[in-house]
Amino acid sequence: MKRKGIILKRTPKIKIAFAIIGIAIGLLFTSVFVFDKSLEDDYKFEAQAVDCTYNHPICGWTGPGRCRTTPPSCYASEFACSGMCCEKCCTESCNSCTPSTPTGYQAVTSNGCTTTQTSCTRYYNCSGNSCGTITTTWEKIKYAVNFNANGGSCSANQSICYQLANTAPTCTRTGYAVSYTQSGCGGTFNTSTGVCSSVTAATTITANWTQNTVRVSYTENPADGNASATGLTPTYRDVTPGSSATGPSFTTASGYVFVNFTITSGSCAGTFTASTGTCSVVNAAMTIQANWNIRVTYWESPDAGGTLSPTYRDVAYGASATGPTATPATGWALNNFYIYSGSCAGTFTSSTGTCSNVQVPITIVAVWYNSPPTFTVSPYETVASYSTSPTAIGASLTFRARATDLNASYYLIICSSNSVTAGASGAAPTCGATTYCTSSATASGSYATCSYTTSSGNAWSNAWYAFVCDSNVNQATCSSASQGSGNSGSPFFVNHAPSFSASSVSAAVNPGGTITWSTTSSDPDGNTIKLLVCKTQAMSSGSCTGGNWCTSSLVSSNASCSYVATAPYADGSYDAYPYIVDQFNLGAIGFNQGGNRGFTINNVAPSVSSVTLNNGSAISLTESTTTNVEIVADVTDDNGCTNLSAGDEISSVKGYLYRSGVAYTGCDTSGEANANYCYPEITCSVTTSCSAGLTSYSCNASVQYYADPTTANTLFSRDNWRSTAKATDDDSAVGTGVSAGVELNTLVGGDTTPTTLDFGSLALGGSNDPLDKTLTHFPTGNVGIDITIKANTASMCTNYSTCTGGTPIPISYQKYSLSSSTAYSSGTILTTTAVESEINIGKQTTSTAPTKQTWWGIYIPSTTLPGVYKGLNVIEYVIGETSEW
Repeated sequence: MKRKGIILKRTPKIKIAFAIIGIAIGLLFTSVFVFDKSLEDDYKFEAQAVDCTYNHPICGWTGPGRCRTTPPSCYASEFACSGMCCEKCCTESCNSCTPSTPTGYQAVTSNGCTTTQTSCTRYYNCSGNSCGTITTTWEKIKYAVNFNANGGSCSANQSICYQLANTAPTCTRTGYAVSYTQSGCGGTFNTSTGVCSSVTAATTITANWTQNTVRVSYTENPADGNASATGLTPTYRDVTPGSSATGPSFTTASGYVFVNFTITSGSCAGTFTASTGTCSVVNAAMTIQANWNIRVTYWESPDAGGTLSPTYRDVAYGASATGPTATPATGWALNNFYIYSGSCAGTFTSSTGTCSNVQVPITIVAVWYNSPPTFTVSPYETVASYSTSPTAIGASLTFRARATDLNASYYLIICSSNSVTAGASGAAPTCGATTYCTSSATASGSYATCSYTTSSGNAWSNAWYAFVCDSNVNQATCSSASQGSGNSGSPFFVNHAPSFSASSVSAAVNPGGTITWSTTSSDPDGNTIKLLVCKTQAMSSGSCTGGNWCTSSLVSSNASCSYVATAPYADGSYDAYPYIVDQFNLGAIGFNQGGNRGFTINNVAPSVSSVTLNNGSAISLTESTTTNVEIVADVTDDNGCTNLSAGDEISSVKGYLYRSGVAYTGCDTSGEANANYCYPEITCSVTTSCSAGLTSYSCNASVQYYADPTTANTLFSRDNWRSTAKATDDDSAVGTGVSAGVELNTLVGGDTTPTTLDFGSLALGGSNDPLDKTLTHFPTGNVGIDITIKANTASMCTNYSTCTGGTPIPISYQKYSLSSSTAYSSGTILTTTAVESEINIGKQTTSTAPTKQTWWGIYIPSTTLPGVYKGLNVIEYVIGETSEW
């Protein structure tokens, strides 16, 4: 069966666009309003109202027109004269005036006081204008200031200018003190100096007298020598000159010895009694001092240690007190002197007991001691504890030393500070701070040992001080401290667990992302620490026993580390257990240590690539049947091949085949399936198994023969066919990929039923009239079709196709029509040349093909011999005009 395509010429359309331009014109109107300004004439000189002659009775000498009557006002150069404005008034004269007299001033008499001036203004009698001033000079008034001696004598009276101050008077009277009063002062008056700050009138200043007394004052040296809380009684006496002053009373305090009274200032005009402090005649002020000596007492401790001589000294206030002579008993030595009570105001020498300045009673004690034990083997740790080999908490630390003592056995004691106190009555010594350990009493010359168990309360570095103390029952003594030497010497080190107060893990990441664990961590000992993030909840000796996600380097604090989840990586949650250890692999304690800080890998949508439709070639269909069209694609999932449950990460892959004009959005569900343009939800199968998250798939679409073509001269020549591969993972995340477009070729095809055109039995001269034999035509391709009709040979014969005998019937007697009930005479004559008939069978769009019929008939010539005549007509199918599809 021949197929022929007819090329249709497509005429392009021309679009003409008209651009309309609009022009807007705006008009600006400007209005100008002009007003006439009426100017008033200046005041005219008026000649009509007054006869202004050269001798005007009011304005005096003037020229014509130089006077004006009752204008609103006169000009500055004019004078107002009786209702006229004149150049000059005819009766004008300058009046006189008297300047005012200021307060406190008078006409000048040259009295030596300061002057001032006042002025007044003179005015013309007619015009009232100023015509000059009068100035007068004035001087201040002097006022008498008189002094009333009132039984004494005063300096001369004074004359003082107004508002000035007088000079202070000098007023005296033997045996009396002076003060002043006044009358007439206009300012502030000073009663002690007799000065008025401002004299404004005659003033009298009067001297007032008070009789004098003499004060006898009493002091103490030292004050503490008097036991009375109120001191001497009285502390002073005021007596009239020439009278006597009895000394004060007192009570000598403990630790003091009364010596005498002495005069420290002034003098006694009569007899002074040193034992009582009494002066028989006092003429002037004087000071009398009560004097005590201070007792310095000497003791010894213990009494058995020796003797002192003397046992006390009495010294004057502020004097030095030399220490006593100390004689030690057998087997004892003088250690030092110390002040038991009181204090030394100067320098106290502990080796001699001397105080350079005694101001209070002092008790000084001489301290005797026996010789302490001495180390013969320095103390040491039997197992050295040092910074790079610290002792664990709860471990036992043993100290050892050897010493000799001349008097008795000894104790070894290890203290946290350089402070120790020997035991009493032979008992063991005690430390001033923490006692790490104390040995039992050990014979002189033997080794002593003691042990200490470390605890969490110990610091990282713990200084220790070793002492050996004797067991003397009278007075035990201790050696000076020794701290040993080297690694086995002080200090010992106790390793503490690191602090691990918080941990966190970064947010979920996609495969290939970085997970970071952060901690709030440090080491109380200042050691470095590291973070271990283990895969299982187990850690030993600084390592994860079940593998680790990451390990940090040693840092000073806040250790952190990161892990890269290299793709592909299954999505889901993963357990992670952070541990903090120090540089000695000692782990932290608490709920954060080994607590689960798991991380999450996000599910990511699969990606689809290398989508290829029909191997990139144009699709060719097969008439009246389906054609398998292959879609291949690669699916990559960064979550890997399988999930954490060992199931497939990709749950399904489907293919979608569609014409591009429909697009994937119009063909992404099964309900949108259409054999013309959409083949959704195509099942895909694995062609290359998953490796590193990559799987290859093949999807085969059974494409109907009438699917829309996209080649030239078809309805959808601007389109092509594309495919989308959609991958869905186990979490329903979807990824898609689209192939390049390919053409779907035109399939021109058709068929006709029945295949035998039987005209039946006809008589000579008979015909099928109207044409009544039908053929049914339908497409078997993907385009609308027309048909061409011809006869294969020129005649029908009884021995077709040789046609050598009988009476062949020419094919021109066959006629056909595209319409029913066509008269034979109106039919189209069959020829041996193919003639296209515009049957216009549309393109098939459903499973049922569209059909159209042709009607046929034949005429039997009268000369035809009887027989069965056969021939061959050829119907060919050609692509129809797209407008008829």
